[in-house]
Amino acid sequence: TTNHILQKCYRTHGRRVARHNSVVNAIKRGLERKGCVVHVEPSLHCESGLNKPDLVAIRQNHIYVIDAQVVTDGHSLDQAHQAKVERYDKEDIRSEMRRFFRTTGDIEFHSATLNWRGIWSGQSIKRLVTKDLLTTGDSNIISVRVVTGGVTSFKYFMHCCGYSRASA
Repeated sequence: TTNHILQKCYRTHGRRVARHNSVVNAIKRGLERKGCVVHVEPSLHCESGLNKPDLVAIRQNHIYVIDAQVVTDGHSLDQAHQAKVERYDKEDIRSEMRRFFRTTGDIEFHSATLNWRGIWSGQSIKRLVTKDLLTTGDSNIISVRVVTGGVTSFKYFMHCCGYSRASA
C-alpha cells in the first residue's frame, strides 16, 4: 500500500529520513529568520536517558523545543502531536536544558506534526504560528516538501522493485 511504502518499508527508509530532515531544515531556516539561535539535535543526557530533540531555538532567554514527525494518516494528528510534546516535557529534560544552554527563561515544548499527505495537526500548527515560530507560508512550503518527499520515496520504491511502464 502507499502507506506502507511511505511510512514503513525498509527500502524507502533513507527517503523517509530525507523527508523528515527537509521539514526540520525548513523550520530551522524560519526560526533563524525570526532571530532565534537554533541548535540541531543537541544530545541531552538526562535521568530518562539520551534525548535528542530535532531543534532547540533560543530567543530572548526563552527556549523552544521542536520535534518534527511525519505520521501515518491512520491516527489522530492531534494525539500524535500531544504524545510528542509529552515525550519531551519532563522535569529532568527541563533541568538539563537550563544547564546545557545556560538559560533561566521559560521552556516550551512543541511538535511539527504532519501526515504523509502534508496535512498538519491543527494543534501543532496553531501553537507554532501563535508563538511566532512559524508562518502560515512556511507551513505551506513544509506541506509541499512532505508530499514531494513522498513522491520521491514512491518513485524510488517502484524503481527498486523493477516496475516499469514499458509495454510487452
